[in-house]
Amino acid sequence: MSGFALPSLYPARTASDYWELLKNYVPSDIVDSASWDRLANAAPALPGAAFGFERTLDSPAISQFGFHLWPWCMDAALACAANMPRAAFLAPLIRAWRTTCQDCLPLHLMIMWDEQIGTGPAQPQVFLTFAPNQPNWQAVVREFAGQLDDADLAQAWQRAATAPHANIVGLGVYLGRQDMPVRATVAIGPERDWNGHPNWAAVDEIASLSAVPPLVAVPPTLDPGLTWHVPVVARMHAKPHEALAPLVGALLERGMVDADTALMLQQPPLMIPVPGGATFDGQPALLRLMVSLERIKIVVADGAWLSAKICYMVRPVWRSSSGRVFVES
Repeated sequence: MSGFALPSLYPARTASDYWELLKNYVPSDIVDSASWDRLANAAPALPGAAFGFERTLDSPAISQFGFHLWPWCMDAALACAANMPRAAFLAPLIRAWRTTCQDCLPLHLMIMWDEQIGTGPAQPQVFLTFAPNQPNWQAVVREFAGQLDDADLAQAWQRAATAPHANIVGLGVYLGRQDMPVRATVAIGPERDWNGHPNWAAVDEIASLSAVPPLVAVPPTLDPGLTWHVPVVARMHAKPHEALAPLVGALLERGMVDADTALMLQQPPLMIPVPGGATFDGQPALLRLMVSLERIKIVVADGAWLSAKICYMVRPVWRSSSGRVFVES
């Protein structure tokens, strides 16, 4: 990534700079005002302006939020780690990432905080994701683990690297929970583990309803357990709300979401004007915040849909006077 350069953008702000704007413009049926207030002190832990938040189907309270930790925002993330106790865990992870062989396997870090509403401190989660069909992913993850000084954290990543499943595309470690449980994310491909498991029927139904293939998150053990998490991520789809609309309809048919919430989930992305001047590579630009539904995560057990959560992304979008567009991710 040493040769990569972002375009020249103004203003260069972080999510906390836009917190009040989001509070004032994001409808309360998407996020309640109390969530913006509750998380205002946590927002400076986000190193950039782009971030995601998760909520349940039946409550507009943010239950989880975080960001994609791209190489170009790692210096800013290290500054957050130095200045905010809730972000301190980022520093050793970033150092380990930077000293792991990136040419062997491009690793992408994603950071989330599970917000324990009214019951305790936030619980951090860390995910490593990579492209499918990488034959050396286990060796690279072990190398990443070997760069960590924290023995418990290193051991958790080592356990994740033992996942025997086909089509692994990501691993997660739940730092805030006792014994640091780990999860493996599997892409649905021609090779299929656990033939005969009743959850495959539910996964296949979710796949048939989605414009993008779902993923499956399970423990990194031979036995995947009875409960699977099935995220459908439409981040790269041109119109994610349309890609996810059939899934929303299925949730409505099952009584898992009410009609008003289902209608809200099928709306196009919200575009919030950012006041003041903006430039994109030296040209006058229009700057807006895009708030877009991009993921539905369904929990299935014994072949049945149990519950679901939804995830929105907030991204600044610059459009220059010449028509060029840049979307911060």
